[in-house]
Amino acid sequence: MSEQTRIETLAQYAEGWTKGDVDLICSTLQDSFLYEDRNSPRPIQGKTAFREAFARLYQYKDREKRKSQPFMELSEGMTKDDGTTLTAWCWWVLTYSPMKGSGLIKVTEEGVLSEKIAYY
Repeated sequence: MSEQTRIETLAQYAEGWTKGDVDLICSTLQDSFLYEDRNSPRPIQGKTAFREAFARLYQYKDREKRKSQPFMELSEGMTKDDGTTLTAWCWWVLTYSPMKGSGLIKVTEEGVLSEKIAYY
């Protein structure tokens, strides 16, 4: 997979987050995807576990706001590609809550490998 393809995968992953579209997010994930969030008792591994965790997060968003604004806003993105893994960092804000922080994402030719998030 070329660097451009890893960048496209990252863009699709980010689009899924901004739209709150778990199917779009999961379409970019490797089967062994690992999501690390200090608010979770343990890392979330795999697409099924991620879907369940996302559903818990998404349930707090007001239905009317879901229609009128993005689920998440992403900014301050930076990437580094070592030829096999694209590492991305970004700032995120959940538009319906005071939650915000940063994310560190790893993408390989097989798709999104992992994301670690931190809170501000």
